[in-house]
Amino acid sequence: MPRVTNFSVFVKSGRKMKFMTDAKFGSDTNTQQIVVDGDVVYTDAVGTSSATINAAICVEGHDSSQSVEDAHLRNETVKVTWGIVDGRIYAADYKIKTMEFDTKAADGTLTGSFTLIGGKLSKVAG
Repeated sequence: MPRVTNFSVFVKSGRKMKFMTDAKFGSDTNTQQIVVDGDVVYTDAVGTSSATINAAICVEGHDSSQSVEDAHLRNETVKVTWGIVDGRIYAADYKIKTMEFDTKAADGTLTGSFTLIGGKLSKVAG
C-alpha cells in the first residue's frame, strides 16, 4: 500500500519548519495565449511561484519561524525547499510578502501565516 505523508518545508540555511501546521505551494508559467490573424501563438514568459505557510508560533521562539519573520521585516530573499512530493524535491527563492499572526485566548494558541512570492520553481532532486 502506498505511504502518504505531508511534505517538509526548509527555509534559509536548511532549517526545517518544525511547527508548520499546513502549507501550499505552486508555480505559474505565466504563458499567455495570443490570437493573431486566425492563428494562435503562446508567449515564452518567465515562471513564478507562490506559497503560503501556516505555523504554530512557540513562546520561546524557534529558528525557522524567526528566520521567516526576520526575512519579511528586512525584505530579504530566502531560499525555500519543498520536499518530498512524490519522490521529488522543489526549491525557489522567495520574498515573504505578508506576515500575519492569530491568537486564541480560549485555547492559548498563537499561529503565524506567511505568504511568499518567488521566481521559477526548480526540481532539485527526483
